[in-house]
Amino acid sequence: MTEDADQIITEFDELNALWKAADDALWKLKVPREVQVQAGDGLFLGWAKTGGRWRCCASGHLAGSDKVDVGWRPVLEVRLEDRVRLAHHLAVLKQKLLDARGVLHGEVTAAAEAIRKALEDEQ
Repeated sequence: MTEDADQIITEFDELNALWKAADDALWKLKVPREVQVQAGDGLFLGWAKTGGRWRCCASGHLAGSDKVDVGWRPVLEVRLEDRVRLAHHLAVLKQKLLDARGVLHGEVTAAAEAIRKALEDEQ
């Protein structure tokens, strides 16, 4: 292989490792709620549950396809062109997840209080 080819492979491996790190970091936020951001040209970056796990996913008009994908696919399983485009929207997705976590906390707290109240009313 040429030096340029080796460099491209190294950069590709690094990009994949960074997307894996993004999955792990966002998973630690503990937000079990689908969130998405538009990444331009009908492409979306989202936090969605696929294969039994919450992950960074892509949906919409993916590279190499003439149709719109309406389901979520893990970012690590889409084409390189999409991984590159989606990377520029990760910070926005993270912020939306943080916002959603605050809303979810309020909803869970209110639900728990409603159950406690209902149980108290039975006594």
